[in-house]
Amino acid sequence: MNYFMLVLLYTYKCTSECDICTFACSPERKEKLEKSVAKRLIEEAKENDIRLVGFAGGEPLLFKDEIIELAGYCSSLGIASTITSNCFWGETYEKALGVVKEMKEAGVNHLKISSDDFHSKVVPYENIKNVLIAAKKMKLKVVIGCTSLKNSGRLPGMLKNIQDYSLGVNILEQTCYPVGRAAEKFDRDDFLYNLSFTDICRDQGTITIDPDGKAYPCGCMCGMIESRELGSIFKMNLCDIIKKAKENKHVEYISQHGIDNYIEYIRENNLPIKIPQKVVDTCHMCYELFGKKENMPYLDVVIQKIKAID
Repeated sequence: MNYFMLVLLYTYKCTSECDICTFACSPERKEKLEKSVAKRLIEEAKENDIRLVGFAGGEPLLFKDEIIELAGYCSSLGIASTITSNCFWGETYEKALGVVKEMKEAGVNHLKISSDDFHSKVVPYENIKNVLIAAKKMKLKVVIGCTSLKNSGRLPGMLKNIQDYSLGVNILEQTCYPVGRAAEKFDRDDFLYNLSFTDICRDQGTITIDPDGKAYPCGCMCGMIESRELGSIFKMNLCDIIKKAKENKHVEYISQHGIDNYIEYIRENNLPIKIPQKVVDTCHMCYELFGKKENMPYLDVVIQKIKAID
């Protein structure tokens, strides 16, 4: 498997403390990558044929000047960049235009806006409108990510607040995971569940670095678990991290075949691993299996068996 994207969770500090936050971000969090470390990782990304760097959090634009500088550095190396933000900085059209213009001039290729019932409690939809108008003026590509629960407003609830401002904008509905703060704030029945988890890993090809420097071979918060940790960027370079990811037998298998064969083998052989009755998606099922230390000896046996069968 080739790794083409590097995600830098630049900070866990955020302007808000959303109930849906799987990382439990808040204004009180202090964790943050140093700009010099991020720059070194971008250089190593170039050396390893990484084509896209994503800046996320937390709220990365709390450190706007650093993120803009780093995005510009990506551009100078021929690497595309994307920023995920809740748009707290878009209180007026003039402010929104100023920040979007900085992004565009730095070479940012894409802005992903987090907006839904939960984010809007702190960042009003008026901010989103201002940013969308500014992005259209500056011809900056925008995607809106709407995180949903069963009884939330979901996409219709968000769209009724931004109306025509969303025309021509790609909008994604993201199901909330029962992970982190979300698991504490909501009952299990509040989450949206998929009837199937047979698809392959949709976040393959991504290396994620958290604010403490831990590296993971996954672009989903469900993959940021101890059993998937590849090591620290303070002790390894990105080349070695990618090599270790490629050597991980579970990561490689799931990227090609999904997780269904694991479940089938566990059930057929009555292994002492609890299989949830319902899950949000394949990522959630992966989290439920690999997030428990006691499961790992059995899962290591499972991968040997199913690979032998294949």
